[in-house]
Amino acid sequence: MLLEEAVRRNLEIIGQRATAATAARPADEDGRATLERMARVVWEVLESDRDLIRIMMRESDEFPDLFERMWQGVLADVCAQGADWIIAQKALGTVDVEDPEATAAVLLASLTYYPVLRAMIGHTPGDLASERFLAAWIEHAAATLKLR
Repeated sequence: MLLEEAVRRNLEIIGQRATAATAARPADEDGRATLERMARVVWEVLESDRDLIRIMMRESDEFPDLFERMWQGVLADVCAQGADWIIAQKALGTVDVEDPEATAAVLLASLTYYPVLRAMIGHTPGDLASERFLAAWIEHAAATLKLR
């Protein structure tokens, strides 16, 4: 099945990009730069799979097992990586949040809404340009994390 192959390929690429993004992190990178780098990786993945996202959103009822594999392979993993990063930063004293897992989920949801909405309806929240939205998201994330 073509859709199944596309999902399999998508999961491989996302895994490779996530590994590369984590490995490429400079040791002295500041928190806002890390947020921007991670956000851009998420957006690049979503943009490169724009057509697949549209199909999966439309056809999720027809292929629930496939949608579940994509969910577990992508969103749950990205969310867990975000939570792990927040937990590590909390241990270093660079952020201060009560619930790292929930915070990661909220930040990921707000970040992914922009490209998903653009893919689905051709508009973005507030019809903002991507760089303007991203700059506001970084400031929002930094405030939420109480980034030091």
